[in-house]
Amino acid sequence: MFLSDLSIKRPVLTSCVMLAMVILGLFSIKGLGLDQFPKVDIPVVTVSVAYPGASPDAVEQDVVRKIEEAVNPIEKVREISSTSQDGVGVITIFRRPSRNPSSRSSTRPSCRCSPWWCARMTPTRA
Repeated sequence: MFLSDLSIKRPVLTSCVMLAMVILGLFSIKGLGLDQFPKVDIPVVTVSVAYPGASPDAVEQDVVRKIEEAVNPIEKVREISSTSQDGVGVITIFRRPSRNPSSRSSTRPSCRCSPWWCARMTPTRA
């Protein structure tokens, strides 16, 4: 009852205390350092392709092989595996993880795409 009585008797003091708490809260939130997109290195990319009405052989020849041939020359690709079913093809691409995690985060641009693709698009420094 002490807090409610004090708040009713002294509304200016209550308003000042609330304002101070809001200002301290805003400074605290700013100092937390939350990151909406943390720098995570994911070594697996999965590509799913829909080809309605096609047989597994047609999906493999028309879609899956072309994607595999396009991805295969990338230097950090360790393994490519794929499966073809009726109307669907799934390609899983495994890459070699980077050796030095600190250099990985310093060269990657801040974008919303996959870290692997961003690392490929980043110009190298001589």
